[in-house]
Amino acid sequence: MLTVESIQAIKLFVRVVDLGSFSSAASEVGVGQPSVTKQISRMEKQLGARWLHRTTHSVSATEIGLLY
Repeated sequence: MLTVESIQAIKLFVRVVDLGSFSSAASEVGVGQPSVTKQISRMEKQLGARWLHRTTHSVSATEIGLLY
C-alpha cells in the first residue's frame, strides 16, 4: 500500500533524477539535503533495490530506477 511518505519519496526520487542532485531537489521542495537522502535511502531499502547511482559529482538513475 502506498502511504503519503512513500508518495513523497517517489516524488523526491523523480526530482533528484530530473535535477541530477540531492541538494537541488531539496532546495526545490524546501527541505534539507539530508532529509531527501534519508527518504530515498529508506525507499531503496524497503524495495530491496538501488534506484540511484551516486558519485561524488553526480546522481543518476540505475537501470531499475529508470524502469520504475
